[in-house]
Amino acid sequence: MLFGETYKDSSVSSGREPGIINNRTPEPGHTDVFSVFPNPTTGNIKLRTGTGDSEVLKYELYDMTGMMIQKDKIEGPETLITMEHLAASLYFLKVKRENSTLMMFKIIKN
Repeated sequence: MLFGETYKDSSVSSGREPGIINNRTPEPGHTDVFSVFPNPTTGNIKLRTGTGDSEVLKYELYDMTGMMIQKDKIEGPETLITMEHLAASLYFLKVKRENSTLMMFKIIKN
């Protein structure tokens, strides 16, 4: 899948989380499952991981200029990412393991 294509999370069709639609780019060779919701958002987002492993994951949030504006560890299957204080814009969320980017999401903040 190319960056910018619309990806409909499989949980949408199962009825677990209606309306989850993510623009995301998986990195080659990684089969981990991630989702972000709600997207677009007016406040906070949740990052759901389905990796099933105990390796340390982290996220990095970037603005449209490429400046990292927030980062933290991912310590469970669901992580709350605060965006209430950010201006309405387009943001990029990277999920990383060590120095490797596993997934990148395009997040719309209204």
